[in-house]
Amino acid sequence: MQGSLFIVCVASLIFRGITLSSTLANRAVQDKIGQQPVQSLEVAASGLQPVQVLGLPNTGTHLLLDSAIQAYTDSTGIAHVENYIAVYKHIVLRSTGGMDELHQQFENDGVIALAIVRNPLSWLDSMRKAPYQWRPCFCPDSPNEEGECEVTEPTVDWLESDCAMPKSGDAPPYQVIQDSTQLQNVEDWWNWNVHDYSYLSHFGWNRSVVVRYEDLVLTPKEFIQQFESMMGAPAIGKTTPIEDATKGFGNSLDHDEAQLKIKDKSFLERFTEEELRSACSRFDLELMHKWFYHDCDAYVDTMEKKEQTETTEEQRAEDSDSEDATLQVSDGTKSAVEPLDINLSLWSEHA
Repeated sequence: MQGSLFIVCVASLIFRGITLSSTLANRAVQDKIGQQPVQSLEVAASGLQPVQVLGLPNTGTHLLLDSAIQAYTDSTGIAHVENYIAVYKHIVLRSTGGMDELHQQFENDGVIALAIVRNPLSWLDSMRKAPYQWRPCFCPDSPNEEGECEVTEPTVDWLESDCAMPKSGDAPPYQVIQDSTQLQNVEDWWNWNVHDYSYLSHFGWNRSVVVRYEDLVLTPKEFIQQFESMMGAPAIGKTTPIEDATKGFGNSLDHDEAQLKIKDKSFLERFTEEELRSACSRFDLELMHKWFYHDCDAYVDTMEKKEQTETTEEQRAEDSDSEDATLQVSDGTKSAVEPLDINLSLWSEHA
């Protein structure tokens, strides 16, 4: 009797092992983390799980991708997640044409979208430190220089002026790039993208995870749990924080430095009070609150809050009329929701 029970237990364990191995075997392998991303036409042949990363510059897109790959890299160093680069990751989604044609491609390739958002004031601070090709918008005092913005005299002009977003992303490798886009101010870039990341199914990604940068740094296992549900298999690699800086440019921070900046909010000290009031009057306060960012509350008067809330509600009412705001739910059906009806710092959208 004991011998029979032993055989049954062993058989059960073997079956479970085969099931997990088969799940992972359906996704072919890449030699190492950081291998050049495949093109969409190669995905079917490679069998790797493709992920499309989305996020504003300086919000942790490198950390997000590396965390996903690390979690599905086995003990031999073979990864089962592939970077999918059909769409330029910093793109302003709502101003982009040509996305409809890619919807079927995303579905056929089984793409999972991974998007990241960051505290808007911390993001502004990082963009002043490393503005890249967006320098004219963030460094009007030194638009043709390189490196960190040089501020000769504090001013709010950079927060209140029109911003001409340059064309970004090369085609190829990208199928959808960032065309030149005119914004009323830099704050709108955050407002637009963070709002649109909550409705990624509208842009063709029926499976997605949206995570806060702060949570990815402080509690990465929460993101991994959501990503596991999208992958349909448990993580097989490391789920611990990545200690080193994940990009070798832009004065990026390592894990300890990033934790400290989040906890002590040192970024607030690099703004004048006038700059904070100006920026906070333009950021979408309701959207900030949905993602648990409250640093602007102290810098916006009650009347300003009321006026901005009324303006935001009017705009969202227009958006709701112009497009059927829906979210994909786990059973594959669609249910109407109020715009930005989210109450979790980590939110996933299921097919």
